[in-house]
Amino acid sequence: YVVNGETGFLCKPFDADGFASAISKLESMDTKQRNEMSRKCIYMADEFGMEISHKERLDIYKTVLSIKS
Repeated sequence: YVVNGETGFLCKPFDADGFASAISKLESMDTKQRNEMSRKCIYMADEFGMEISHKERLDIYKTVLSIKS
């Protein structure tokens, strides 16, 4: 769900150097850039909120249950 450089920084799960590099990138950004990245991240996360997820799951169930075999 991360867009590299826009909503965060991607790195491999066990790549300590990658994590350190990502943290350094965040530290080198000014407050305005970090706030913009945070805003974009929150906006993207909203697409996966509980209300939306529940509606999509319900739609899937309705579709599956309406199929007659």
